Amino acid sequence: MEAIEPPYAQSEGGASINLTGKGIYDSAIKRLKFTCKKGSREVTADWDRKAKCLKCIIPPLSWLWGGDEIPEEELEEIKANPIDVEITFNNQEWIKGPSFQYHDHKVARIAFAHQYMGETAEPE
Repeated sequence: MEAIEPPYAQSEGGASINLTGKGIYDSAIKRLKFTCKKGSREVTADWDRKAKCLKCIIPPLSWLWGGDEIPEEELEEIKANPIDVEITFNNQEWIKGPSFQYHDHKVARIAFAHQYMGETAEPE
């Protein structure tokens, strides 16, 4: 596997990612394993014939704990480190791929733009 696009997703899961690489093909068994130091889970992938890549829906981060509520400190620690991703086409051999990371966006502030799409304002 060469790339996971996008390499980030929200911790609530549900985002679609594409896995590209050399030698990736369609088979009856296409599974991805997401692993962190707290656990691992497997999900089924789908073949995209046009893009010649695998597609997968990202599981929620809490799913790595079996769906349990995660303490905030542990959640931030897991988000700071990448999640290992592996793929199998036969349920026996796992191929290590690029890492993936959960990342939640936060709005720091919202500002009113006085001259939106106009001249740039002078620096303060």
